Amino acid sequence: MAQCDRMEDSVVYADLHLPESVAKTENRPSPSGRKDAASKDNGHVTISCLRTTVTTLFILSFLLLISNIVLIILHFSQVKNESVLQVKLNEEKGKNLNLTSNQMLLQSQLDDVKQNFSMVNRKYEQLAGNVSRVRDEMCITPDNGTMCVFCPPAWKFFKNSCYLFSNEMQNWNNSRHRCLEMKSDLVIITDMDEMFFLGKGGDYWIGLTDQVVENSFRWVDGTSHDLNKTQFWSGGEPNNKDDKDPEGEDCVVLTFKFNDLSCSKENKWICEKKPIHFFT
Repeated sequence: MAQCDRMEDSVVYADLHLPESVAKTENRPSPSGRKDAASKDNGHVTISCLRTTVTTLFILSFLLLISNIVLIILHFSQVKNESVLQVKLNEEKGKNLNLTSNQMLLQSQLDDVKQNFSMVNRKYEQLAGNVSRVRDEMCITPDNGTMCVFCPPAWKFFKNSCYLFSNEMQNWNNSRHRCLEMKSDLVIITDMDEMFFLGKGGDYWIGLTDQVVENSFRWVDGTSHDLNKTQFWSGGEPNNKDDKDPEGEDCVVLTFKFNDLSCSKENKWICEKKPIHFFT
């Protein structure tokens, strides 16, 4: 390119027309001869400059093409990377959603556990209160420790015995059979306190009868009952009077006091058995 610049300078100087006197004095070739020589040289230089320019333009175009290709590759690489990053971002969002869902599920389960624990704790406290109440009602404290007594469900405890008031109606013999099935027997009443505790109104068969010997009342365990203890009997009883049963009245019911009735009549009954004793 510097050579091309020098060529232009040469052309400029070649085009100058000097006065004839000066040309002769200096003894130089004529301007036309110099002009022809310069034109030939300029032609060669111009072709060389064109080649250089074309080559330069080609190289620049090639570099521009390479640059565009690189930019395109970088662009698509960036797009691909952005796509991959977006996919990863979506995956992370999905994971976060799953974590949030799992956390909510765990929190719900924890709340359920707390609620169940609270309910179990309330039941435990209620059970502990019931145990304490039963302990107070059924436990005594001897010198060697605390002794408790246990009666089956629906049986009532009084003075070291368990009592069951039936809801069924049976004659005396069947009533006793039902008590025996429960490993008990018809109740034996030994004192007034026990009679007042059991006398709830209504007729309940008790374990007293004179079926074997008339007017010889015996309890189901074989012990005799003293008829002189009139405080146990209702007024005018026992009278062995039943117009509908020629065999008379040989079995005893408890209303508030004793009364003899026909053993074939159906009444409720009271069973008695000993409680279970244990130490705590």
